[in-house]
Amino acid sequence: MNLLTELWPVVRHYIIIIIIIIIMLNSTEETGERSQAVEEEKDLEGEEREIIGEGPSQDSEDVALTVSKGSIFAVNDPALYKCRSHYSDEERQSILQNKWSRDQYIYPQRQFGKRLLRYSVEWENKYPWLRYSPSEDAAYCCVCILFNSQKGSNNTFQRDGFRDWKNALGEKRGIISNHGNTPGHMAASELAENFLSVIKGQKKDIHSVISKTYSDKVETNHKVLLSILDIVINLGSRNIAFRGNYNLENREEDGNFSHFVNWKSSFDEALKKHLENAPGNAKYLSPQIQNEMIACCGAEIQDKIVQKIHKAKYFSVLADESLDISGTEQLSICIRYVSDEFDIKEDFLGFCPLEKQDAASISHAILSQLGRWGLHVSFLRGQGYDGASTMSGRLGGVQQKIREQQPRALFTHCRSHALNLVVVHGCTDVPIVRNTMGIIEKIAVFFSASSPKKNMLQEHVLQEQGSEGTRGGIPLMSDTRWGSRIKTVGAFLSKLSPIHSALQDIESEGTHHNSQKATTLRNSIESFDTIVTAVVMHNVLGYILPLTTRLQSPNVDIVSAYKEGREVAEVIEILRSEERYNTIYQKAVQLASTIDVVPVKKRIAVKQQQRGNVPAESVGEHFRLNLFLPFIDHVTTELRTRFAESNEPALLAAFLVPKALPQLSEEKEDLLLSWYKEDLPQPDAAEQEIHRWKHRFQNYTDPLPETAQETLQNIDMDFYPNIQCILCIFLTLPVTTCSCERSFSALRRLKTWLRSTTGDERLSGLALMNVHRNMEVDPKRVLQRWDASGHRRIVTCFDKR
Repeated sequence: MNLLTELWPVVRHYIIIIIIIIIMLNSTEETGERSQAVEEEKDLEGEEREIIGEGPSQDSEDVALTVSKGSIFAVNDPALYKCRSHYSDEERQSILQNKWSRDQYIYPQRQFGKRLLRYSVEWENKYPWLRYSPSEDAAYCCVCILFNSQKGSNNTFQRDGFRDWKNALGEKRGIISNHGNTPGHMAASELAENFLSVIKGQKKDIHSVISKTYSDKVETNHKVLLSILDIVINLGSRNIAFRGNYNLENREEDGNFSHFVNWKSSFDEALKKHLENAPGNAKYLSPQIQNEMIACCGAEIQDKIVQKIHKAKYFSVLADESLDISGTEQLSICIRYVSDEFDIKEDFLGFCPLEKQDAASISHAILSQLGRWGLHVSFLRGQGYDGASTMSGRLGGVQQKIREQQPRALFTHCRSHALNLVVVHGCTDVPIVRNTMGIIEKIAVFFSASSPKKNMLQEHVLQEQGSEGTRGGIPLMSDTRWGSRIKTVGAFLSKLSPIHSALQDIESEGTHHNSQKATTLRNSIESFDTIVTAVVMHNVLGYILPLTTRLQSPNVDIVSAYKEGREVAEVIEILRSEERYNTIYQKAVQLASTIDVVPVKKRIAVKQQQRGNVPAESVGEHFRLNLFLPFIDHVTTELRTRFAESNEPALLAAFLVPKALPQLSEEKEDLLLSWYKEDLPQPDAAEQEIHRWKHRFQNYTDPLPETAQETLQNIDMDFYPNIQCILCIFLTLPVTTCSCERSFSALRRLKTWLRSTTGDERLSGLALMNVHRNMEVDPKRVLQRWDASGHRRIVTCFDKR
């Protein structure tokens, strides 16, 4: 007896497996029985349509079963399937996982003595197997209908239907609670649980239970496909081209993908056998399979990012477009949000090709992509684009069209673009600065055009400056990133003497064409105007360069960006003093003496308009009045204009930062709460919460946090949920579109002249893999996604739901 008691759990386990096998084999009987079942299904569907006609609502989306294909039930009513003798696996899964429910449905009442009672939906929360039939006003047990085959079981919950609402619950007479403890129901529940585990892949598939050989084959197939997928992931994340030239002698492609597959097969026995024995059309190495796996990797990365965005709830969209090598306009979309650790994230989610570049097309592309990724526009709180009228237009721009659907999606003109415009206008509105910038750019192009000229310049650098001289030539100027031009000006000034000597050598020894150009450039740099202007530009714009670098980081909020811009303007304004100017001017004089240039000023003309013409007694005073002060005034004016303090109510959240809390007046507080009230978790207590927040920091002894991110990371916000929500949304507001610009750098590395025919889906997948190469991707999840994306000849036993 003791031995039987010990062996009973094992015996019981195998009995359950045998029952599952019998049930699943019965679901695939002969065609004659299936056709008869189909006729029964048609009759049931007719009955179903009658029921729908009698119901109070015709909303089929609320009551439809979520079966992808072949479902015979349009309504989750147990009365329609309780008498069936056969169920497919798909139908069993749908019955177990779906219920009939309507939010506004009024359940009918029944008379029990003097009381009127009805069915309660809350019973289903406690008893998940309970199902309600609207056509019979009765309750059933779904697991007993499908799996309870014990003789003598109560048919109330299987065939007749339960309607005694008075005795539904209770410890003694509760019919529903007592049914859950019956042996037949408990056995059926265990069978249902095992069935769902097999369907979800948590337990071995039925074929694997029957056949050990089949299970081994599945395991081998997994190893082979994971080996191939591992190569795809590594090549894609490192931006290595997959394909190469076709080798006519060996009649095979000689690409990186093929090479690494052959290399890996030298120590991967499963892959080696697959390559040797698999049919030619089932090796899973074709370009189509590569594209599918790349797309699945990209989709897996997107899903991971979207899950993080859903946790953050609120987000902002960043978008910018660029032309790729094939002439296709690619729209880059990034999402800015705040993570669980209160880190600001700006994640690239993919490229979208644009057929038109008008505001309607771009806004439609952005909204459709957000919908495809499962990001609802109701949680969109910010938009970040460049300053082009198509994007930023207040009447018909992209930002306005999106705000028509979500008025709370605040638009921000990219601060990096704004800072770039500061340098552009500062360098082009002053004629002498504009001309000097053009001369330096021509010199950089001249020495970068050929290797001999570049080597000659390097030789002179070594001769005159020794090993301490900076190696390399003069970096070329960027047409879009004017902030980087300060590096070109700095390289020009540091190598002025070697440049002058190299131009003299080319002028005397070079060809006629090079000699002519060298003479023109040498004459230009021998002008004191060029030297003193370059020194002034380098000193003034040097204050902007750190701000340019700072704005490229996602960990900066919009108010801090505005504040930094105004502070840079204040620092540059200090340079107007004569003492600071004299220091800069003496540097220019000393530098000019290295190439024997004497400080002189241009003559004064009555009608001169192309350069500064303010009268001055000395050379230094001339350049101070006609160059230094106008240039500083242009730069500071542009900085104050483009980084002016905004009046948007959303930005008042910056006053909740403890350092700025004393500046939060009652008027600002009212505007702040009126803007954020719809998003707050406890809006009725928001005002009192802000008062508690102010009181907390009145006698605070530790250093006060100066930014919203510092506040969230260093202060316990559990008692201030509303303030936490406001600060998170505030940090979500975009500052720049630098993340989009970085994705364009990846685009230029991916889509080259040799890879100009790359498809859009493959391009987006490779870009996601490359940009997020530090994100861990689960190969098994990718393989399961790939297996579910189409019919495969190779057996993997993955759940394809």
